Amino acid sequence: MGRNWQSVLVVALVLGWLPALPLWFNPPPLIGDEAYYAQVPVEMRERKDWIVPYFNGEPRYKKPPLMYWLVALSQSVFGENETASRLPSLVAVLLTSLLLFWFGRKVNSAETGTWASVIFLLNPMTAILGNWGAPEATLCFFVSASVLFGVLWLFNGAHWPWLFLSGISAGFGVLTKGAPGLVLPIIVLFPMAVWRSLEQAKGKITPAQMTTIVKQLGLWLTSCLAVSVPWFIAVGLREGEKFWQVFLLREHIQRVAEPLEGHRGPVWFYLLVVWLFFLPWSVCLPHAIANALKAFKWRTRLSSLPVDLPIAWWAVSVVVLFSLVATKLPHYIFPAFPALAWLSASQVQRKLSKGESWLGLVLSLTPL
Repeated sequence: MGRNWQSVLVVALVLGWLPALPLWFNPPPLIGDEAYYAQVPVEMRERKDWIVPYFNGEPRYKKPPLMYWLVALSQSVFGENETASRLPSLVAVLLTSLLLFWFGRKVNSAETGTWASVIFLLNPMTAILGNWGAPEATLCFFVSASVLFGVLWLFNGAHWPWLFLSGISAGFGVLTKGAPGLVLPIIVLFPMAVWRSLEQAKGKITPAQMTTIVKQLGLWLTSCLAVSVPWFIAVGLREGEKFWQVFLLREHIQRVAEPLEGHRGPVWFYLLVVWLFFLPWSVCLPHAIANALKAFKWRTRLSSLPVDLPIAWWAVSVVVLFSLVATKLPHYIFPAFPALAWLSASQVQRKLSKGESWLGLVLSLTPL
């Protein structure tokens, strides 16, 4: 691996999590979104109402309830304090790291999985969101689980449990933050599934194979909706049109179509976010993505290609999708960071130039 990358790892650790330690020993007050996600669970317990979220006595329709439920569980164990309110996010980033570690062993890339789990933890974005009491880290975990289970299914098509686990994980993602929990896994897995079907059909899908694709998508959606739909039915029946106007119209359609609350940016906004908030690893991403995409060969069976290829598609598709969304916030692309960590881990294991290694060190010292 080389001493240069050991030095980069040390710098990443210092920059990533050492500044976050005071947040746990002397946590700052909860403000902004954190205040909502800390107070709503308190009111849920007081009202004994786990269906409709309330904040200061008023219904809060913006987000689904899973993050509120997790914070309520944490508060019931550790008390109503800042640390308990932020704990689910820390647990989520740790679970995502373990998921990458486990996935590496499932695809016979144990060293890559180990480095990916470390790299995912040691970057500024993970350090920030792992100590932030909002749903981004939890969404990232469920999207990652859905995608990685889906990749295992694509590479081992006869093993159907991976397909169901992928759909179930997407369902929990929907319960965490709505449409992103469904859309992000679909844009990664559906094109790959179509590609696999085309290669099996040698470029021309028969009606029978199209039926198989539809059945597979149907099973995935069924397992996803079985997890997420019951809450939407319950809250929709109780709250009616008011809920759908806020949750669907404003928080999804309007947020995509126009910048809300002044959160706008150029189309390259997230390229800058990745460059800054994935330091020092972002220095090797151009080479990592290029090396992964080199493996693309249309006539080659998907199962015989390196797993880096679907991982690269995961990273690129998430960044491109949110680049097209009108409302832009840095944390939106956090679900791409596990994929970026995997690609960086693959690149770290290759022979790096001295210039690339030193550039990583210099950039990791750049103040954000």
